[in-house]
Amino acid sequence: MLPILYLVTLPMLGRNLLGYDTVLRYICPILIALVPAAIILAGEALPGIPRRGRGQNTRPMVALMTISLTTFLLLGAFYGPLVHRIKQAANHGSILSFPAARAPIYSNYSRFAMSDEAKEAVSDLQHLVPEGETLVAWITLPLHLDYRRNRVLNVEPGGLGSPAQDFPFDGDAESADEYFRRHGVRYVLWERTGAAARSVERLLKESASRFAHDRRYGRNALAFYRMLLDLSQRSNILHQDKTYLLFRLP
Repeated sequence: MLPILYLVTLPMLGRNLLGYDTVLRYICPILIALVPAAIILAGEALPGIPRRGRGQNTRPMVALMTISLTTFLLLGAFYGPLVHRIKQAANHGSILSFPAARAPIYSNYSRFAMSDEAKEAVSDLQHLVPEGETLVAWITLPLHLDYRRNRVLNVEPGGLGSPAQDFPFDGDAESADEYFRRHGVRYVLWERTGAAARSVERLLKESASRFAHDRRYGRNALAFYRMLLDLSQRSNILHQDKTYLLFRLP
């Protein structure tokens, strides 16, 4: 019942909340799972295949052939995308569906993200934070953080836009500082610029989106960005370069 409710309500709400493109992306995995299950259940519900002979009921055979043909047609619909994904994986090292995944800048960044250089950069910054301290990290490569060494609170725009989020986005830097202190946070690692970092221009664009979900996380992320900027100006800067900013709250 819940999957059916999900499939019915998401398209109805999605026009204003997410947009139809995003709704389709959310629904497709469920449909891909439901269709084979429905075909299997339909096949099991068929009576036994009749033997040859006049007067035999041929409806089960026709139904079986119809289900089989439908199955092959559905599988055929995935042939083109499958070949495309295989070629993309071979040529670009990625099977992501959006066109940017085939852009040279994305391929170069992906190679950098998995390199020892990127891992060492993040690791070196984390070692400036005392072991055991709580760290807020708004970076694009949190996979290189050592979560055993520090308690890490990852920041991501989707999470900032969550209705369950209780961060004081409408407050000022003092409100943010109080919130961090209440959660035991003394250190902040922030990737301000970079190939995958969200710029102020992008956050402003997302804040003005016609979709409610995008507007929410765009506005919250922009408010969070500005609060971190204010906090960093009154905090102890431990490291600052063209990409990363690490500071200790006052």
